[in-house]
Parts: sequence; structure tokens; C-alpha cells
Amino acid sequence: MEHGVTLLHPFGYTQSEMQFRAIAKDDPACAMAHWGVAMTKYQELWGEPEAAALKTGAEEMAEARRLAAPPAIVTAREQAYIGL
Repeated sequence: MEHGVTLLHPFGYTQSEMQFRAIAKDDPACAMAHWGVAMTKYQELWGEPEAAALKTGAEEMAEARRLAAPPAIVTAREQAYIGL
């Protein structure tokens, strides 16, 4: 997880998305993996995101919220990132 977040900072969106998708595959209940994929879709340095990227980001955030909803056990920090 940390590696995926680290890759976001230098704008390594493709590599970061690969990391987060691998985490989601290995741990389907990991809400933060879906949050990470959504984060890779907003690439502010390259202009406005395309409709497909926005759609994917919204779908990933919806999945993150679904997975993080009670009775799931998530930290207060994870809830804040996901927007619960």
C-alpha cells in the first residue's frame, strides 16, 4: 500500500494504479486499494481528466465506500480518506 501511495507523489500514476490493483486482487476487502485506484485517475498536471477516467474513479470510490461501511473495520484515517 505504501509503495502505491509513494508512486502518486512523483506522478507515477500508471505504476501506482498497478500496485493498488494488485492489492485489490490479493485482498478484495481492502477499501483503501480502491481509493488508491481512484486517486490515480485525477492527474491534475495533465489537464482535465477524461470522462472515462472520471467514471472509473467514481466507481472505485463507490467500491471503497461500500467496503469501508460498517461492519467493516477501518481506521479513522481510512474513513477520512474515503470520505465516510
